[in-house]
Amino acid sequence: MRSTQKISTKGLTGPQLRGGLLLGSQLLEQQRDAIDSINVFPEPDWDTATNMLSTMTAANEAASQVSHDTVASIAAAAAQAALDKARGNGGLFLAKFLQGLSQPLANKSQVNDHELTTAIESAVRAAYRAVNYPIEGTMLTVMKDFHIAFRDSVGRGAGLVSAWVFAAEEARESVERTPSLLPLLRERGVVDAGGKAMAVLFDGMSKFLEAQSVYRQRLGLTPSNILIVPMKGTLNAIAVARDTPLAVVTPNGESFVAVPYVQVKTHVLTWHRQLERFNELLNDDSAKEGHFQEFFEENPQFILGVDYTQAIPHPMLIRDTKDPLIPDFLLQPIDSALCDILELKSPTKRIVVGGRPPKLSTSVVGALSQLRQYRDYFEVPEYREAVRKRYGVTAYKPALLVVIGRTPRHVSREQLRQAMQGSADVRLITYDQLRSRMERMAKIMSS
Repeated sequence: MRSTQKISTKGLTGPQLRGGLLLGSQLLEQQRDAIDSINVFPEPDWDTATNMLSTMTAANEAASQVSHDTVASIAAAAAQAALDKARGNGGLFLAKFLQGLSQPLANKSQVNDHELTTAIESAVRAAYRAVNYPIEGTMLTVMKDFHIAFRDSVGRGAGLVSAWVFAAEEARESVERTPSLLPLLRERGVVDAGGKAMAVLFDGMSKFLEAQSVYRQRLGLTPSNILIVPMKGTLNAIAVARDTPLAVVTPNGESFVAVPYVQVKTHVLTWHRQLERFNELLNDDSAKEGHFQEFFEENPQFILGVDYTQAIPHPMLIRDTKDPLIPDFLLQPIDSALCDILELKSPTKRIVVGGRPPKLSTSVVGALSQLRQYRDYFEVPEYREAVRKRYGVTAYKPALLVVIGRTPRHVSREQLRQAMQGSADVRLITYDQLRSRMERMAKIMSS
């Protein structure tokens, strides 16, 4: 089996698919016994995770032998091997999912986020067709919810990595909802075993993609010197590759960079200090919106995430007959000079108001209106060129993002989505979500 894989920044490549499948299998192996122990549907035979792991092992072995590292070749090899060696119902549904995934990828060397959305939809349909009477509350539901979350995230302008991370989180939540859909699970006090195993596999790809993006941006690595290496060990054990920085993902899903140890420790300590400062601001009742603007200007990684490489604060959008527009940030994507727009509002602002169904607050509605005004500005070619000359970047039909408020505790994700239905062109991010993302990145950096 290959031990290293080069990472591209454009779309999902074959080596990335191979690496994500492998890491997902490694995570599943760690949780196999725990998942098998809750296997009660359709029969309490305690082997769902074991069967799915066996199926994935065959897929990984086939993927490792492919001579052409295209996403089409690796997906096809993995799918065929999974079908040939599928074990149990869980293995069959998984194999059908991989088969459906591979079909739209035919003849492609790599795929972008929209092409991957189509492939995932095909995968879910194939899995559902594997049984005459699909039952919700099983791994089929988790697959379906993963696809919906990925599709919606891409539709809101998230990049491929962010969309996958978001969808993997949704898959985990979908697993927790399975007892509400399947009475037997509710009676036994467990979640669906196949669904949980599927969420683990999605999470493996999520960790793989997120790790390579984090290290490329935060340590200034380029695609030519980033490698993902599934291997055991600690930072000290492999920090001997001094000449070529390596982004490393270990079998337990933790990740780190094999560069001189002092450099890594410096980044880890810096990130933890930034998190502490961010938490202090969130807990400071006197902190104003401007304090957060200053913080993000000094610590842009909180808003750059895994999709953006540069944040331009308070750009002046000059107009002919009116005062200039001044967004809080232009965000430059990794692979494009066409920026997206981010607007900040205070964490004390409410996101929704009212009962059932809740409605967007006036603060959110106002932010959406501002963002759309900024977007419309870039419809004028002369304005786009003026921004390009001033800042070296510009925008055209940009994705719109607003950071506002805290995650509502009294409103479910479904209710929040319902409230945002008429605003699919804007991605709403809470300050709690920003903190969770940075905590996850800090954990990656310190592992």
